[in-house]
Amino acid sequence: MTQIEKKIKHIAPVFEVKCVPCHNDQRSDGGVNLSSWTNVTDPRLIIPGDDSSSVLVWTIERTYKPMPPLESLKRNHINGVRTWIREGAQYN
Repeated sequence: MTQIEKKIKHIAPVFEVKCVPCHNDQRSDGGVNLSSWTNVTDPRLIIPGDDSSSVLVWTIERTYKPMPPLESLKRNHINGVRTWIREGAQYN
């Protein structure tokens, strides 16, 4: 398993459980669809290599349009997403 695959394996369940139920092909709340890695890496949401400037990070850290709305993500999940973005947001 490559390093990229390991990182994706760690963060994919976060998106699947916490994001995709409201941000998918049928229901894209806020105009955001996170049902594929192509969509997750949309330049409107993330800036590969720059986690601090990525709207997705601001959102999951609850500093900008807090998501998910009912329950915050665990710090280790947020850190995993931040690391993945900081390291280039590769998914294949």
